[in-house]
Amino acid sequence: MKFHNAELECTFEVPEPLSYRLVLRYDSEVEITLMGGETYERLWRGVQAVAVNWQCSHVGIATNLDDPVVDKGVEAMKWAGLMVFSYRRQLRELPLAGSPESSPS
Repeated sequence: MKFHNAELECTFEVPEPLSYRLVLRYDSEVEITLMGGETYERLWRGVQAVAVNWQCSHVGIATNLDDPVVDKGVEAMKWAGLMVFSYRRQLRELPLAGSPESSPS
């Protein structure tokens, strides 16, 4: 799945189909205490766990969170986190790679 935001000059991909390992890695970063504090930090760690081909002129995928802020960089992190979170939620209704439901009948 490819994500693109022209205004934030960001593009990245999440592999399709997702493997069990990537889903577990993402969920480990995001879901443990989803409604608690640090929500955007956890969503960003989830992006870092699954994103490939990250291209963004405002923030790198490995940016140190203690570095001085660039406004569009923060917006790019939030946008990416919310996009991947939404994508992951949609997968609850779709079969994962290798599951019996994904095999043709």
